[in-house]
Amino acid sequence: MVPGEDPSEKSRPARVPTPSQLTKAAGLRLKADRAVRAREPRKGVRFYQRSLRLNPRDHIAWNNMGVALARTGEVREAIDSYTEALRIKPTYQKAWFNKGKAFQQLGMYPAAQICYSNVIRINPNAVAAWINMGVVHRESGAVDRAFECYEKALEVDPASAVAWNNMGVLLSRTGNLKRALICFNKAVEHNPNLREALEERERVIRMIEVKGRRS
Repeated sequence: MVPGEDPSEKSRPARVPTPSQLTKAAGLRLKADRAVRAREPRKGVRFYQRSLRLNPRDHIAWNNMGVALARTGEVREAIDSYTEALRIKPTYQKAWFNKGKAFQQLGMYPAAQICYSNVIRINPNAVAAWINMGVVHRESGAVDRAFECYEKALEVDPASAVAWNNMGVLLSRTGNLKRALICFNKAVEHNPNLREALEERERVIRMIEVKGRRS
């Protein structure tokens, strides 16, 4: 339901938007998208709400409003928007991924895993979903499963700097410093500007040097 809408509307038969309403709704969604790109997410939310009052079955608008809500810090409300998008189109990959990120942000890892699993079911080559699934498993303490996810991401895209970096983080946490360094080198090779990989690589190099002096 669009925020601010009369709850009694839910019990009424869904009306079919007229062609003019669909055109106006599309225009409002475009304005909303532009506002979000201009880093005005609250303004975007207002435009999405107006668009959805005209065309409540626009799954793209529901998803995009979720993105805008997440950027304003209203993560739970964003989840509601993604859920509505998926009620309309259950195979909408973007909404599953965004919903997973929102649950992940809230530390609700089992729910995030379900969402990423749905992305992967729809598209087994979704590298970002494999990577985020790995992060969720890592934060849940399931190290082996996290490794499997990163390996799958790299199988799909061997040039994924983020996957190499995350694999390095996991290896460094488990004490495999030399293997971690190889991963960070790979990450930097594919993306020389990936700050996290650069910082983690320097940290691991220092740890290896300290360990060498002690031995």
